[in-house]
Amino acid sequence: MKTRKILMQVSCLAITLLVVTACNVRRTAESSRLFENATVMDVDGNTYTTIRVGNQIWMAENLRTSRYSNGDPILNVEDGARWANLETGAWCWYNNNSYHNEFSGRLYNWYDVNDPSNICPEGWFVPEDTEWQVLVDSLGGYSIAGSSMKAANISLNKNGIWEIPKDGILSESGFNAVLGGFRSYEKGEFFGLGKTIYFWSSTRDYSITAWGRGLNHHRDGVTRDFFVSYAHENGFSVRCLKYSGGDSPSISLNNISDITSSTALVEAEIISDGGITVIGRGVCWSTDPEAISDISNKSNLECVAASLRGSDIFKRTLIELSPATTYYIKAYATNRRGITYSETTSFKTKACDNL
Repeated sequence: MKTRKILMQVSCLAITLLVVTACNVRRTAESSRLFENATVMDVDGNTYTTIRVGNQIWMAENLRTSRYSNGDPILNVEDGARWANLETGAWCWYNNNSYHNEFSGRLYNWYDVNDPSNICPEGWFVPEDTEWQVLVDSLGGYSIAGSSMKAANISLNKNGIWEIPKDGILSESGFNAVLGGFRSYEKGEFFGLGKTIYFWSSTRDYSITAWGRGLNHHRDGVTRDFFVSYAHENGFSVRCLKYSGGDSPSISLNNISDITSSTALVEAEIISDGGITVIGRGVCWSTDPEAISDISNKSNLECVAASLRGSDIFKRTLIELSPATTYYIKAYATNRRGITYSETTSFKTKACDNL
């Protein structure tokens, strides 16, 4: 078993989710939700209904594909010990029973999510952590969003069979999350059928973990623990996302301060997200003005990303700079429509810090 310093123990104990204090006034998503008369088909020919929340268009069903969008097959792994030690993409059904495919789809490890062949249909993608957050916020926030995401009118009978009402699987938001359980990274065991569900994001945390979201049958909230993340070998559900409209973001580099012989503090600001969630931001710099001018070439250039959490204004401290040297710098911001850079700014480090 690989050593892990920071992991979420996703086992039967994980069914007890983080309890978040509920808001006094419940907000529904009615103002931001628009049901779509649309479907999308994956490479296997599976068809999914979709919903629109703001300018996000989500699959309203869990992914069921056995292949990447380029046609390459995804490995089906039933054995628990083998599953727990994988370092490549794989899928399974809950309890290795194809019965669950129709209602809760397949379970995938994070290596599937990270594969450049793309597990989602062409033009769709597994949402980033920040894109999940936009959905959760649109549905009222962590404390209540889960209640409108869960399919409340489907349940397991005493024989473990899903009871499906005549009007189909429905939830308040149209997200229609069936609590199909998950597969643990530890021994490849299955937990939580009818009680919980976890969804992957495409955002890596540590080298062996990534972020996701969870729902539970007796909680209104949505789980996203802010201190630990999920091991890549877990088997979680996948929802795919795309956008309606939108433009590239715009960004400005506001200020460079606290300049020493080897460091400088850079402040930049997202002026507009272009109507699409920003999934990357930071700064790039070089001693070569030509490198900054032709920044797409990425030669003679250093870049550092900034956290996506917090306000539109972000700061990064540049380190290990050379004394008495002129640097040329741009800020950048990325969304699903592209990457945008600020105007070039320059500064010169001090010769000595005591001057």
